[in-house]
Amino acid sequence: MAAAVTISAADLSECVELHPMRNLYLKPIAKLVIVVTMPALKIPGVTVSNWEIMERLKSMVAPDQFTTLKVAKSSLELLTFDAEADSKTSLTKFLIKLDGKGIKLSGFADPLRVRAARKKVPFPKRHDWNSHFRESKETNENNPGERPDTVYISHLPTKWFVENDKDTKPSELVLTAVFSTFGEIREVDIPSNDIYRDRIIMLGEVKNEQGENVEENGEAPKNNIFKTFSRGSNIHFECFIQYADYSGFAKCMKQLRGKKLLYMLEDEKGATASIEVDFDKIQHLSEKNIRRRNRRRERLIRIDAEEEEKQRKEQEERARKDEIEQLESRRRELLELKEVQDALEQKEQRRQVREDKRKNKREEKRTLLKRQKEREQKITAMTEAMTKQRKDEAVALVTELLKRIAKRKQEEEIAEARRQAELLLRKQIEEKKRKLEEQKLKEKQIKKKKVLDLDDEEKELKKRLKKIMMEKKERGKQKKREEKLKKIKESKKSLRSAVSNR
Repeated sequence: MAAAVTISAADLSECVELHPMRNLYLKPIAKLVIVVTMPALKIPGVTVSNWEIMERLKSMVAPDQFTTLKVAKSSLELLTFDAEADSKTSLTKFLIKLDGKGIKLSGFADPLRVRAARKKVPFPKRHDWNSHFRESKETNENNPGERPDTVYISHLPTKWFVENDKDTKPSELVLTAVFSTFGEIREVDIPSNDIYRDRIIMLGEVKNEQGENVEENGEAPKNNIFKTFSRGSNIHFECFIQYADYSGFAKCMKQLRGKKLLYMLEDEKGATASIEVDFDKIQHLSEKNIRRRNRRRERLIRIDAEEEEKQRKEQEERARKDEIEQLESRRRELLELKEVQDALEQKEQRRQVREDKRKNKREEKRTLLKRQKEREQKITAMTEAMTKQRKDEAVALVTELLKRIAKRKQEEEIAEARRQAELLLRKQIEEKKRKLEEQKLKEKQIKKKKVLDLDDEEKELKKRLKKIMMEKKERGKQKKREEKLKKIKESKKSLRSAVSNR
């Protein structure tokens, strides 16, 4: 956005109201060319800087000031400067103060001669767009966009065309309201607002089998239907404005010729922006090009949806694999537990076999001496004590294993419940997001309807005002006719009295 400058009453008198409610005005561009002729004879070793001459030029127009002053061309014979004034009034003063005057510098015998003239601002004329659309073979004056009805404007400040201060993108509704001053608008397009526009341009052309450029529907492109739009900054934007008829287009081009945009601030301050205006040479808002962009946008939306579906399936596949791995891990744990139980059973069987062998041996040794029998009884008592201890250890081991199995099963149930809760929460979030999007869409439709209602009321008020003015004009004409008849009657009466006196 341009820096703020003080706006005088003279500056405002030259401005044209564009949309007072948005504090937007059109201010004439006042540019001039200053040529300083260097003298042929100079003292050897004496040089003059461009900065010194610029300071002399500024002092010549004081107390007024240049809006801009810069060197356009520099040579040994001539210095050319491009300058701009705040208003046409200031420009006239500058021409009087500069043209034909001289600058006296030390080291030069003769003064430097200064010539100043108005500089024309390049702008397309009616002949330009008539020749373009007449000579083009791909235009049809019956089709919107293929005739002179669309204006292309760039370098528009974004902050001047937003609906509220928090927005970062220009509003098509605000743009339509501002430029509908010149006539009814059929269509507007702000390329920077379209998130798919860059991809639409990249998707623009494909190759056929012969290596020729063709559209995605198989048709050969007849002209350059897509323009590359700059997205380097959100400070400025460019747009296409299509009017419903030629008169609106012509009035817009006429009013914007030689103008820059003025935004009124507080305390008699204003900011100006130099905009570039041209007629649409690429049929950007023709029906065929709009259809092409829509087809490509739909194709990109389908591609994005397919990519999202692919990612969703991949996530589901990963979740399924994780679940299988968990089941496999649980199966391995159960197998390990079974192996432990089998080992305990085998150990018990071996112990039982040994016990049976001992019993057999005791039966065989019953015929032995009593000393041997007493000794065997002692051995048997010790063996029974050891057996009881082993049984207790086995029972404790089995009990511990069963507790671990129960604990692991409980942890798995808790994990499953947590996963179910997360799925339910995700569904609730998605449902809430969908409801918010539906509410935003409804609010947008209501806002659009309000804007359309306001436009209808404005048109109705204009019709009523026009009717009142016509009636007032008709009454004025009727009154003049009555006064004229009255004068004729009075002249006839005076003529009759003169004749009768004779």
